[in-house]
This record gives sequence, C-alpha cells and structure tokens, in this order.
Amino acid sequence: MSVPFFDTPDGQSLPFVSNRLHSVNGERVPQTMLFPSREMIEEQMRAVPMGQTADLAFIRTAMAAEQGAATTCPVTTQRLLREIAEVSVDAWRGGDKHAVPFWRVIDPATPNAARLAGGADFIRDRRAAEERR
Repeated sequence: MSVPFFDTPDGQSLPFVSNRLHSVNGERVPQTMLFPSREMIEEQMRAVPMGQTADLAFIRTAMAAEQGAATTCPVTTQRLLREIAEVSVDAWRGGDKHAVPFWRVIDPATPNAARLAGGADFIRDRRAAEERR
C-alpha cells in the first residue's frame, strides 16, 4: 500500500508521508516521516506470530521502510496505540479472541504498558497464555 506525500501535514487524513525538520549535528534538515493509519499499525501487530514479541521501534521502522520514509511519527503511533489497546481489550473481554494482539509489541515492564487499557497485567496475562499454546 503506497500512501500519498504531502509537503505539510496540516489537515491531511492518515496515512501520509511528509517532510519534517529534525536536528542533525545542530542543523535543522528535512526528514521524510510516515504518519501511519490505525489499520497500518494493526496490520503490523497481527503480523507478529503468536507466542513471539516485537517492539514499537521495530514496527515503526518496518512501516517507514515499506513507504519509503526515513521514520514513522512516534506521537501518531502512540496515539493510535492507545485506541488499538482500548478496542482490543474490550473485544477480548467480550469474547473476541481475534482482537488485535497489541500485547505482542508492548513490554509489560515499561511505563507505556501501565498507561494502556488493561495495563501491564493484561499484557503479561495475554503473553503467558500465548506461550502456553
């Protein structure tokens, strides 16, 4: 899936790629940044095999590479991750065992895990259940 490129991200719908300024040796230079959609992140999470783990840095790097961007926006990724976790925890608790497995990419020992729906205990429980399979 190829996403459009926009000179500025103002008012654009996700996903898209845009140049963002970042600092290299004290100089501000443009860098192509992917602003992913929720579906793109979910697809990457579903690609992690049951019983295995990855991390958000790996997923962000993979998405950027797929779109020819240098990096993926960490802020957009975190915002969408919170949405994905909330929907997935609700779905799982409602009996949907095909919920997006966000627990495969979030280390339960990190502060990020505690801020997500279900918290670190939910992530640990899901990982343990998958390891037993």
